[in-house]
Amino acid sequence: MRGAAVAEAPLEAGLSGADRPILFVFGAARSGTTILNNLLYRHFSYGMGPEGTFIAQWARRLPAYGDLRDDAKLEGLVRDVSRCRMLEIARHKYRRNPFDVSPELILSRLRERSYAGVVYAVFECMAALQGCTRVGNKNPDYGRQFPLLHQLFPTHAKYLAIVRDGRDVALSIMKTRWGLSSSYAAAKAWRQALADLCQMQGQLSPNRLHVVKYEDLLRQPRETLEAVRSFLAIAPQDAKVEAAAAEIAEGKKAANFDKWRRQMSANDLRIFEGMAGDWLQDFGYELSGNARGISWRDYLRYESREYMRLVQVNVKHRISRAC
Repeated sequence: MRGAAVAEAPLEAGLSGADRPILFVFGAARSGTTILNNLLYRHFSYGMGPEGTFIAQWARRLPAYGDLRDDAKLEGLVRDVSRCRMLEIARHKYRRNPFDVSPELILSRLRERSYAGVVYAVFECMAALQGCTRVGNKNPDYGRQFPLLHQLFPTHAKYLAIVRDGRDVALSIMKTRWGLSSSYAAAKAWRQALADLCQMQGQLSPNRLHVVKYEDLLRQPRETLEAVRSFLAIAPQDAKVEAAAAEIAEGKKAANFDKWRRQMSANDLRIFEGMAGDWLQDFGYELSGNARGISWRDYLRYESREYMRLVQVNVKHRISRAC
């Protein structure tokens, strides 16, 4: 791989690798990011791929690689990134059509000898291998990682956020094996995701950041997706909005909202609204009218429970790394 050529391909002439168009999709876990991901891939020609978990991880490791103007150091970074979990999933586990983003392929797409250039080349490779014309990726944590993403892609990146009623988010996430253990922890995580989004809204113009309500996507899919198409500046003939809307309207999740009204326990509802009721109202969700707030005993009980859960997660992680 030593000495591999850095391509000078004519894509969006005049833009550096760090300033090429890219879309980041995010939202609190279990808010509908996967639905958006699939719609963008199938109907808007975005090569989304697996979740982009590597960006922040390798950004922390950059000092160990040194000056990327050195061929050996640049190629070492590319080689290591090519082995990240996201690309291993793409090779071996991704849907029915796995694909291989090799170090040589990343270098062939590289237009800037920087970390931003490497990140963009990875996502561009994924799009090309999936037969897509647009570059994007989703990760629920991109809202938290926005300062890094904005540093890497300061001018041409766009951000598509999805917001879902936090009580339905809590119901969903507490059912998963990796999910949070209580409505208290779910409310904290959901509230933080919205706080990250609000910070982004203070820094980005509407033509760089667009927010989709999960409930609007299910109730009014055509109008909601047409607004997404307009935000992405895709010509009507180049996006299959009608097909995407039909996929939502005819799918199993067409009525997948307001479940909290039937399924959430009174105590979980009290805890969630006590923690995040103001955020629910700020984003247009009505309260149940039965919330009584939470006491200091609730705080102590749930904080201690969450602390112990995190300790167990860290212990399991260290054991798995040692094996």
